Amino acid sequence: MSTISRLESAVGSFSGSRKMHPETRAVFEKLVIFGGFGCNNHMFQGGMNKKQMKQEGMSKEEIEQASAHYGILEQVADSYWKEADEGEKPSWVVDFEALAKAFLSSQFLHHFDWSDPKQLATATLVLRNFYDHLTVHLVCPEYNNQILAARAVCDVAELELPKLAIIDRSLPGAFNSACSTLFGGAYADVYIGKAAEHSWGQGADNVGLNYLEATMIFMAGLAIHGTAEQYTKVTTMTNDLADSKSVSTERLGLEIVTVELPDAEVKQTYDFLRKREGFHDYIHAMGKLICKRWDIPFAPPVDLPAHLMDAKADRNQHFEFLVETETLAYCVPGMKMEAVVKELDVGVKWIDCVEVVYPTFYTWLPNERIKGWKEPGPPTAWMQRAMAKRMGLAEVE
Repeated sequence: MSTISRLESAVGSFSGSRKMHPETRAVFEKLVIFGGFGCNNHMFQGGMNKKQMKQEGMSKEEIEQASAHYGILEQVADSYWKEADEGEKPSWVVDFEALAKAFLSSQFLHHFDWSDPKQLATATLVLRNFYDHLTVHLVCPEYNNQILAARAVCDVAELELPKLAIIDRSLPGAFNSACSTLFGGAYADVYIGKAAEHSWGQGADNVGLNYLEATMIFMAGLAIHGTAEQYTKVTTMTNDLADSKSVSTERLGLEIVTVELPDAEVKQTYDFLRKREGFHDYIHAMGKLICKRWDIPFAPPVDLPAHLMDAKADRNQHFEFLVETETLAYCVPGMKMEAVVKELDVGVKWIDCVEVVYPTFYTWLPNERIKGWKEPGPPTAWMQRAMAKRMGLAEVE
């Protein structure tokens, strides 16, 4: 049997040999569809039942494939065989490890409540059981190393995704939110404080920071972690902090390189501040989150001058952000995020908002885009007329 036939039979036997809970089946279905399968009852049998197919002279293997609930999509199979026969690298290949990474770092995050430990346990259990099924039944022994690697991805996901969920909830953190509040970022004017008795905000959770809290957090962070020049420039402003302006805004991909926890002296300074009246509720020890640029897959093109594009292309450019030590404890080098980063005219950069977070094993595959692709047919009459008109070949009436 071919690899495709064996995989189709394995998927069918795995899904049919056990009673799956709806949540379990939902995960498995998303996995196989993402991997190039179609999902429809009797999708290939043309309306015939098994008895009729047998009467038509179909073999047992052909009947099983035709009546399967899951089957490799036709365009996937055609690409796999046709391009290989023509000596080209197929658009679709068998890669269990890459599929596991892509599924658990994108599809699972998009379609399921990945921050729920039970949902995560369900997903990894489904994948492990399926890989065990492939191994025990010797479905494709030539890919055993890939299957073992894919199984190992489940272990990494169970360790990282709970940490990633905490990071997702915690970032951008107090200092970055304070900068955003003070300097016209995403958190400016978000704070609603204590709602008035008949206010629309009555009963709502307090969101954001008020101006005083944001000022104290910002000044404390700048005093402890900033340079003397930065602190002097901010404290000698004629009016208030609003005189300091945000001079750049950029939406970019960031990859965590390392974290720098506060040393003993920094911790001592924070302890001193927390003992002062009014500071203890929201002043927390911070360290540094060191990130580098990361290319976001399928990000829209950026129209920038050449010198700025060269700066963006610098893979060695690092960014330092002040983040609470409680959050840094969950940050793993290699984790990624899409974020909006702003910079003040005094040289302070901050994460204005975090849009998406990804684990270290994040892998982007074009499966979702490619599997729905259909070769365009011949141009219609109106297309031909429009093309001729653009080329100056249209008939003059």
